[in-house]
Amino acid sequence: MTRIACDRVPVLAFIPAPFTTAQQLVETEAFLLGLIAEPAGMARAGRLTGRVFEAGTGNPVPWANVVLEGSGLGAAADSAGRYAVTDIPAGEYEVTASAVGYGTETSRVSLRGQPAVLDFRLRPARIDVAPIDARAEAPVRNLGDRVAPTRVVTRRDIEERGADNIQDALRAEPGVTIAACCPVSGSGEIQLQGLDGKYTTVLLDGMPGLADLGSYGLAHVPVTGVERVEIATGAGGLTYGGEAFGGVVNVVPSAVRRTGGMGQLEAGSFGNQRVQAGVDAKLDRLDASATLSRRQTGASDIDGDGVSDFPASTQTGVSARLLARLHERLDLTLSGYSWTDERRGGAMDRVAGRSDTGLLENPNIASWGPMAVLRWQAGAASLLTGRGSWSGYRQRVFTQERWLDAFEEVGYGDLQYAGQLPFNQRLSVTLSGRHERLTENTSPQARTQSRLGLVAEDELSLGPVTVIGTGRLERFSRFGTRFMPGAAVMYAPTTHVRLRGSYGTGFRAPSLYSKLAQFCAGRELVELIQNPDLAPERSRNAQLSAELSRADYSFSVGLFHNRLFDMVTDSMVGLDTARNVRQYRQFNRGEVMTRGVNLGAAFRPLPGLLLRAGYSLLDAQDAETGRALPYRSRHAASWTAGYNLARLGLSASLSGEFVGGMPTQRRHGEHLVEGPMSPNHALWHARLAKRWDGGPDAGVGYEAFVSANNLTDFVQDEWIAQEVPLWGPTRGRWFLAGLKLSF
Repeated sequence: MTRIACDRVPVLAFIPAPFTTAQQLVETEAFLLGLIAEPAGMARAGRLTGRVFEAGTGNPVPWANVVLEGSGLGAAADSAGRYAVTDIPAGEYEVTASAVGYGTETSRVSLRGQPAVLDFRLRPARIDVAPIDARAEAPVRNLGDRVAPTRVVTRRDIEERGADNIQDALRAEPGVTIAACCPVSGSGEIQLQGLDGKYTTVLLDGMPGLADLGSYGLAHVPVTGVERVEIATGAGGLTYGGEAFGGVVNVVPSAVRRTGGMGQLEAGSFGNQRVQAGVDAKLDRLDASATLSRRQTGASDIDGDGVSDFPASTQTGVSARLLARLHERLDLTLSGYSWTDERRGGAMDRVAGRSDTGLLENPNIASWGPMAVLRWQAGAASLLTGRGSWSGYRQRVFTQERWLDAFEEVGYGDLQYAGQLPFNQRLSVTLSGRHERLTENTSPQARTQSRLGLVAEDELSLGPVTVIGTGRLERFSRFGTRFMPGAAVMYAPTTHVRLRGSYGTGFRAPSLYSKLAQFCAGRELVELIQNPDLAPERSRNAQLSAELSRADYSFSVGLFHNRLFDMVTDSMVGLDTARNVRQYRQFNRGEVMTRGVNLGAAFRPLPGLLLRAGYSLLDAQDAETGRALPYRSRHAASWTAGYNLARLGLSASLSGEFVGGMPTQRRHGEHLVEGPMSPNHALWHARLAKRWDGGPDAGVGYEAFVSANNLTDFVQDEWIAQEVPLWGPTRGRWFLAGLKLSF
């Protein structure tokens, strides 16, 4: 069958080195601004702003309350911990910050006709009460306060969507497309702004982890222990890496707020079984956490030919994190992860792992690696951060009586200095290095490549206007030295309105991978014939956005325009029937253009009721021929209606997504040609949950839930036939039920 909605093979490409994630920008800026009592600038008088974050970890404390004692004035922080109190009469004030699950902190501030900045660091409170209902009513999340457009998928969003992996957690976000790669595994690539998944950089707590997760692997990353997922679009944020043409997805782990844990059991259709567990320990100077997730699905033979069209699979994820507060000015974070995915497919009456007909058997992937972050408050207005990671990625498949094995190692490290300068200016400089090594048992020699990078970012705040200029200088082992400039601006006339604009450039070297078995358990292997004449890819990105956010509603609109030059793509050049291998070769396509509009809205018309909707209009085409790029929907939409009756512990949600028709491709002999337009289709999902708290003395909470997915039972019936393009869901209606315990 033809499966070309994304790259034909899991590309073992290198992830660009990030230098400042959205989370770290919040942490660093909160720390630096908090050291200045009366910053110079052009801000309006009678205004107090700042951030509230957790002492020790630096994580923002969302929805914290900030009150000017005795004045009747105050504000609630947004999802990034940022607050603002306006129209404050001159005088001396005691300002108190508080949040559920934290102690209070009070500071004194003097307002004498100039604005002031005041940050708070709250320590988690040790309280013996039942755990907080994570699904309780909360304000609509803010769309972000960074200059680069950033959206946040919170833990509550993840639970409402019933997602058990990061790929599913991103499905309902405007401007995010999950393009199907493999019908038997459900894997897909994460497309931002209509660009292939290889142009989406995936970070793990701000660090590069797995190889090319944006192209294939996010379906294998469990949501256990994930606090939120941040999405920054466009190449304007060069601090994320010059290769992030489409944008960045940052997976942020949950912070340890108290000693406790959780366990969850699930079962459902298609042999789905899943167990999750997590434990947290909070001490005076030490926070520790560990998570485990294991999911199994059953095999099924749809067409009765003795070969499983949906193989059985087992996905296992383990992670651990340790935060040590070594000194008042020094923190050390150590973490590690391991994710595996093993499938058992092919003829079910054969011995597992053996094949005498050339069918793929027992494909599996594994990834693991440690990470370390050391933060030092070097001075009164400076922060020094050193980070390092190593990750391994292995892909194996048994076919034609032998194992094909590919193993990639990636080492990464950076050192960043951030300091506050006069005139409300912040400067950060980062030096980074990255080395990759790819080993395959089909190749006699290992392949390596490396790069060094230097990034400088200068941020200037002039009252409601913030301007950032960025320069990125990188030296590649294969392509020499490259310079990438970028700029961004944000105008915030009020605390509720933000206008943004950015422009950025990018550079991407061709990947290292050569011959790899396709991890989708199909009927043929894929062989990529190397092209030594490939040129690097380059990009230009511009975007504009406007956001309005109030307590009960929010709106956003974003415009983007991308130009890619020398885009690397692959084309089928032959079929080796003797070896049952499809042969592909990479080439530079030329110039590609994507442009479009993303709309988002959220309303809370009644207490407990939240409505969300998003719409995307996309124009993606080959700039030289004018033809539309395959597997891109011109129109896409998503919607969610959620109701939370906190008094009874009940919550329900109904969500859906619309996917417009898209051009496809099919195989004709030894070549790919234009296929038929796919039809418009919509998918509906529902979830119902009930929570019980054990009471203030028990400290235990329970939650039972049931979900129904693809309610209308829509399936692309003919996907199993040869030469049929893959554009829609391959499994129909399915149900899932589970029980969660927290303590």
